[in-house]
Amino acid sequence: MDEDEDDSTEAPFNATELERYNHQNIEPFEADLPPPGCSILSQGGGSGSYQNMILFPEGKLAFCGIPKVGITQWIQFLRFTFGARDYRAHPHSKRDQRLLRFDSMREEVQLEILNDPEWKFAVFFRDPEERLLSAYLDKVRPNSDNDDEVANHFKSEFNFTESPTFSEFVEAIATNRTRCPTGRGSRRDKLYGADWCADPHWRPQTMSCGISEFLPRISYVGSMNRIQSQTRTVLKGHLWEKYGKYFHWDPKFE
Repeated sequence: MDEDEDDSTEAPFNATELERYNHQNIEPFEADLPPPGCSILSQGGGSGSYQNMILFPEGKLAFCGIPKVGITQWIQFLRFTFGARDYRAHPHSKRDQRLLRFDSMREEVQLEILNDPEWKFAVFFRDPEERLLSAYLDKVRPNSDNDDEVANHFKSEFNFTESPTFSEFVEAIATNRTRCPTGRGSRRDKLYGADWCADPHWRPQTMSCGISEFLPRISYVGSMNRIQSQTRTVLKGHLWEKYGKYFHWDPKFE
């Protein structure tokens, strides 16, 4: 899909189907569907279907923020729009931003947003190899930006004695499994598989924000490689008119 918006009329979503999807007991490997439920209650590997779909009500924008595709900056921007003084802070633990997550809305509100043609649904994707390497460097390998604490958490969580090499990391993720791991503790099988139950930082990008179910509703698909110009396109209208003057771009991300 190119930069131009898709102005085609979307088919209305059915309340009964949405309720069934949100509450049915899905085995994701058998149904080839994401596990349903609220991501606020299920952060991490088993996160809910709509995790990271964030809402900008004043611009009627529903944005799918995928981990390692700039989601931190989008949540910071969200907090800036509603006046958070510490909007530059690491945003993921801030309770205020959770109030504007799609999965925190009541089902009747979700349905209203899905069926309102004035709401634009948008997502940015990143080259999968580049994204996986970024996840490894940021979350697995100790460096000046993440320090040993992050890497030690990874080693403890996935039962490594030393930080794995990138090849070892990829090999572990490439290991197939047939069920989501259960229970708590340091278990290597939590790392196996690029599937619904994988860590969000390297889970396949299409397994985010309900994309698998609501792809026809997404009217804008952008690329991390063109994020500067395409961000302007996504925000055009009220959001760009009000906040565009604060937009700054770091050329190193081109």
